Amino acid sequence: MWGGVLRDLLRRDVPGEEGCEKGDEGGKQEEKGKGEKKLPYPEGFCAAFSYVPSHGFYASSVIRDFDFNFLLAKALMAPTEGADWRVMDGHPSYEDFDHWYCLLHRFRNWAKGDEILNLLEDDLPHLVPDYLAEKYAEFRDGKLEELREKRPELFDDEGEFKGSLTTNAMEGGNWRLKYELRTAYSVQESISGRMNLMALKESLHTFKSGEPNRSWAHEHSEFQLEDVMSIELEKTSHVATLNRRGKKMTDEVTEPTKNTTGWTSPVEA
Repeated sequence: MWGGVLRDLLRRDVPGEEGCEKGDEGGKQEEKGKGEKKLPYPEGFCAAFSYVPSHGFYASSVIRDFDFNFLLAKALMAPTEGADWRVMDGHPSYEDFDHWYCLLHRFRNWAKGDEILNLLEDDLPHLVPDYLAEKYAEFRDGKLEELREKRPELFDDEGEFKGSLTTNAMEGGNWRLKYELRTAYSVQESISGRMNLMALKESLHTFKSGEPNRSWAHEHSEFQLEDVMSIELEKTSHVATLNRRGKKMTDEVTEPTKNTTGWTSPVEA
């Protein structure tokens, strides 16, 4: 099973935290297979989210009309300060933050330079799944041993790792958000409101998968959707930086000045 999945992933670019809506599911799969690049604004928006898989909720989001960068990464990561473990893809904007580089992304980079894999794909493709499964198991075990030495507190009494090694949970959330978006947007405020509402709906629920299911955020937060209407905003000035298209990256940014949720605990991953 793992070998087939890995072979499929290695043949295309797996999207990171940022991306843009590209029509139906079949169209997205076809574009990934072709390796097409993300479309810049106004054809696309950058939408980045952080997710807490152990508790099943989105912790933060940034949705802008320019490429993902260090400033956006800093804003995205701020609510996750205090987490014991943070997993991210290999985007260079994350280099200055304490995090674990996704195991699957690491393995994909390793596999690109593996000569044996290249030979098998050309001459004996039926052997690729088993080869990948074996190599991934070796790769995973090796990284776990390194982690066991550096971060023993992340392993339980039976020696099992308690965190996530990959961004799979976030990748799944990415595609659910993109699928639910359904239509194209041309205004940043509109797509931001739509995507944040979808993230809230997935984070806060009392019924899921056909049965009663109270989300962790619903039980431990005082937030209600009506609170969105009472958040006080003000214009704050920042140093304006031009991106590669000559647009100002941060200028007259609207920021909340009042916390209406009443929940200030750090995110626990």
